[in-house]
Amino acid sequence: MPNAVTSPPRPDQTADKVLSALLHLAESDVPLSAREIAAGIARPLSTTYRYLSVLREWELIAENLDGSGFVLGPRCMSLGHTFMQQFELGRLSLPVLQELGRQTGETALLLIPVAEQVICVESVESTRALRYAFQKGVMIRSPLRGASAKAMLPYLSDQSVQDALEREPELDAAEVFAERERIREQGYAISENEVDAGVVAVAAAILGRGGAMMGAVSVVAPAFRVGPELRQSYAAHVRRSAADIAGLVQGVREGQP
Repeated sequence: MPNAVTSPPRPDQTADKVLSALLHLAESDVPLSAREIAAGIARPLSTTYRYLSVLREWELIAENLDGSGFVLGPRCMSLGHTFMQQFELGRLSLPVLQELGRQTGETALLLIPVAEQVICVESVESTRALRYAFQKGVMIRSPLRGASAKAMLPYLSDQSVQDALEREPELDAAEVFAERERIREQGYAISENEVDAGVVAVAAAILGRGGAMMGAVSVVAPAFRVGPELRQSYAAHVRRSAADIAGLVQGVREGQP
């Protein structure tokens, strides 16, 4: 008897190809022409035009105003807004992030890994006049840069890290793997000037049952305000916050109120 979770045969994978075209466009920083999308998903141009026609009909893509190619459409914005409202980890994390922001006086973030990138799904901004602002939905394109991404590195496979290094050949592989081990041992990551100039970030991974990595919680602040002692203090705060979030998630999964 087949396993109950075995996927049924899928002789028609047209939907897969249409979605691959959408995701290829979503991962680009600039508008893409139909020819560029076709090359990116390895499909004939005529076939790609059919995929794009479907996506445009559903308002998932649109032609850029200057005619330079296709961009994501208005329906994607609606989907993104709904995701942010419904995403359980973000909802559960919000009070913990608010408390983290109160304790540190700085901006607190929740980020998760998505398709070889890192995306912010919740943010509590500092109330200080000079503060770091990071909006929900913003992506960090590299899983190797910034404290939040680095905090998650120990829980990615060696192959995933190696693949990321191939996309960023300017980084030293030995240094990246060595830092990965340090982060694994100490339980947190610290970065400065890696995503934005003049900014320090301290982050810890959120680990679920069996050590499964769900994301990372971080504190970000202007570098001039965060000396060595304060960085260590923030490290303790983010580790505790990550554990609190993991506990809330586990409680929900076990049906606790």
